[in-house]
Amino acid sequence: MHAYSDESRKRMSISQSKVFKTKLHKYRKKHKELEGVPQHVTYFEYGGVRGYRILRHPNCPFKEFTHATIPVAELKKQMLEFLKKCESKAYVTTQKRKQETGNRCT
Repeated sequence: MHAYSDESRKRMSISQSKVFKTKLHKYRKKHKELEGVPQHVTYFEYGGVRGYRILRHPNCPFKEFTHATIPVAELKKQMLEFLKKCESKAYVTTQKRKQETGNRCT
């Protein structure tokens, strides 16, 4: 088994991050549910659950809008409203909030 050095792994990580950030649209599957949504949003379906996932948005690193019974149109509406709020004030994840206040996840 070949193991990469820490330096090599770091370079590969930086390289892939740049590719992902600049070419995010190539990672999005073509789907009718993605019409009219920003590039940082993906749509997914698995195990009866469907929804939208925000990835690497400048003001929101990660957030999901998913549900098995809520219509996709409603999830899309919720996600777009959330993104509008993020434009004026960055979203703070629970993990980040705990780090800022000194509480640790266990």
